[in-house]
Amino acid sequence: MSQDKKYEEKKTSLTAAAAELVQDMDFSIHGHDGSDHNEFGKHRCIPSFSAKEFELGRVLGRGSFSIVYEVTSIDLIESLTYFSDRENLVRTSMKEKCQRRNGDVDNSRYAVKVLNPDLPEEQRNLGREDLANEAFFLRDISHSNIIKMRAISTSSSKSLKFFIVLDRLYGTLEQKIYKWKSKSVGIKSIFTSKKGKNKHLAERLTVAFDIVCALQYLHENK
Repeated sequence: MSQDKKYEEKKTSLTAAAAELVQDMDFSIHGHDGSDHNEFGKHRCIPSFSAKEFELGRVLGRGSFSIVYEVTSIDLIESLTYFSDRENLVRTSMKEKCQRRNGDVDNSRYAVKVLNPDLPEEQRNLGREDLANEAFFLRDISHSNIIKMRAISTSSSKSLKFFIVLDRLYGTLEQKIYKWKSKSVGIKSIFTSKKGKNKHLAERLTVAFDIVCALQYLHENK
């Protein structure tokens, strides 16, 4: 079998899996049998939120299909009654912990990833599949070195309003590498003490070890 055919089969399989996840999401939101349909992971509950419950801040990043915003506050809509008791507990907890306390400065704890509303028509379906695939993979992942999906949208992924809620990151590996590089070359490196250089090396080795641990986790749970 050619590599191209294998790739297309894998892509079709992932899209089908994502579609199944979306059906589960929609049923969990609109079902009425009283069970906890929205408990996706084995160890944690993934609640749902309406877009109206979030106050969004600045744009944190942009991708091929999506935009990521920081969440500055969560204001729960009490009239939404289709959540399980466990979901309501998690929703309330996320509202209360929406901001990290860092001295006198409040920092957003969550970020919302939404489809770019300005996507050309031919790219919208790809964008929806991409976001659904991401939700499919993140729903059961629980590792300290892998970003967590905290919640999903009450809107169907067929809607451009569909979104997922993630941990808000305060730095990327690319930014760290750039910072390390700036410290290891030029005039700064000349005046950096041996202790400082050892500290930088230890930090880089720790990050490398964390990445290996995350990859090992994904490999063992594929």
